[in-house]
Amino acid sequence: MAAYNYPIFLKHKLEIQDTAVWCITSGSYNSCTDYGDSFIDESSCNNDLSQWGDPTNFTCLPHFPIIITENYVGFVVTSAMAQANPGMTAGTYYIKGSDPSAYSENTETMFRAFGSNSGYCSYDMNGGEPYTLNCEVTGLYVRDQGDGNIGAGETGSGGSCDTDEIGIAGCH
Repeated sequence: MAAYNYPIFLKHKLEIQDTAVWCITSGSYNSCTDYGDSFIDESSCNNDLSQWGDPTNFTCLPHFPIIITENYVGFVVTSAMAQANPGMTAGTYYIKGSDPSAYSENTETMFRAFGSNSGYCSYDMNGGEPYTLNCEVTGLYVRDQGDGNIGAGETGSGGSCDTDEIGIAGCH
């Protein structure tokens, strides 16, 4: 991962499922994590395991999946950045991804960070709605495309953290 001059990062809200799936496991193998194979109940798991021939080193165990229910991209407006760019407010900010209904709240957050009358933010309305709000100063950009795709990153370096409309998130 690249070293960033301005902190950008991901934040997730996690939820542990209360319904178990069953997985074939051994000391070094777990079908749920190694191959994504899971079974709805213990009987189905044992039935699959019995077809392995000699399953003496393996067993079926319950697994409670952890799912990501919300994705956020975080960015920091440093004091130095706020001083160099009148209208910006120093602080740590989060915009929510993978949720088009968060667009209004995200734009409020972006305007709070970059300043609502500063000229650092602009709308790209090519193609109609949803439309993208881009905010940028030297060193930092933040965007919300209006459809759940969001991101923040360093201008010029290519380093960014993003999440898309279906929840795929990453920093690169």
